[in-house]
Amino acid sequence: MAGVKDSMIQSAESLADALGITPEELDILHYEIDTEESSDGLIYYYRLEFSEECPLHILDKILGLEDGRVVRVNPAVFDYERYDYEERFNAVTDNNSPFDHFSNELACLKKLIELPVSPDIEPILYRQIFISTIGLMETFLSDTFINQTMDEDIYFRNFIATHPEFGKRKFELRDIFKESEKLKDSAKIVMLDMIYHKLPEVREMYRSTFEMDFPSIKTMFGYVRDRHDLVHRSGKRKDGSLLVIEKSSLLIMISDTESFIDSVAKNMSDSYINLIF
Repeated sequence: MAGVKDSMIQSAESLADALGITPEELDILHYEIDTEESSDGLIYYYRLEFSEECPLHILDKILGLEDGRVVRVNPAVFDYERYDYEERFNAVTDNNSPFDHFSNELACLKKLIELPVSPDIEPILYRQIFISTIGLMETFLSDTFINQTMDEDIYFRNFIATHPEFGKRKFELRDIFKESEKLKDSAKIVMLDMIYHKLPEVREMYRSTFEMDFPSIKTMFGYVRDRHDLVHRSGKRKDGSLLVIEKSSLLIMISDTESFIDSVAKNMSDSYINLIF
């Protein structure tokens, strides 16, 4: 863990702030660092254990200190290459009307289609609108899922009970309260790390968590594949052919995406989910 400690020294101010002490006080402390992570290497927390020689008047100030010498800290404090989960989570919860956001942004994309542009710019414009439309779908699916799951206890329990990640965890009965205290933060990490254009996985999450019907993903799955080729291969398919987005096909794609999201929202509403329209 030496590399982790080196990076922590560089971010001492951030770590000190997370612990509730000053950088000068942190510099006085001696500690060992370990991780709490899944079998797949997903880091839930960094675990700091302070030595017995550490001044008690500083340890007493540390937020969330357990057993007098141990504290768990969000991984974002140590690794700036990982998402800042709290910042990302706050951005998601700020979008308290994902359906309205999707509809308003899609309306703007439709207006872009009608902009007069030169023939050489038109394919690029249509390609970017295609990519952005899939991005809007992902944002709706992620923000809706995270907000509803974190807001309603029944959905949170369903998520924990059915998501494969939590089925892998093993702990002793004596640790049940300690594990339950960090469950919300662990769930945030799992949900934020999810790639929401992986529609088969998203479909199962929605079905299991919200106990709802999920619309067919067949058409949207094809569009997601096309989006991958546009973003990562400049439109070149695996068979060597070139994907060209024309206005007529783009309008159909946008209509299909709108219908898909409408169906998700309607099915959630039919399941008595408190979705804000």
